[in-house]
Amino acid sequence: MRLFVVGANPLTKQEEKRFQDWAGAWAGWWHWIDGFWMVVDQTGILTATQIRDALYAISPTATTFVLEVSAVEDWAGLGPVDEGKAMFPWIERYVTPDDNQSPET
Repeated sequence: MRLFVVGANPLTKQEEKRFQDWAGAWAGWWHWIDGFWMVVDQTGILTATQIRDALYAISPTATTFVLEVSAVEDWAGLGPVDEGKAMFPWIERYVTPDDNQSPET
C-alpha cells in the first residue's frame, strides 16, 4: 500500500470531481478539506509523479504538491464525528497504524 498527501489549488468543483474520479479508478481517497486529499493505492503501483501529472492534465494552472508518506506516527484533527458524516473513519482504516487507533478528534 502507498499513501500520498495531495494539495492542489485552485480547482473548480468540476476539476475536483475529475480528480476524484481519476483517483477512484486507481485507489481510495479522502477529501474533507478544500485543496487537500489523501490517496491510498492498495496496488503499490501509483507514484507521486503520476498523481501530479493527472492533476496537471485536469488543471494546468493549479499549484500542486504530492508527497508519498511511508509511515504515519501520529496525527490529530478536528471535524465532524456524527455517524454517517464522520470525518475520520477513512483515516483510521488506511492511515493510522494498528497500534495507535485513538486519534484526537
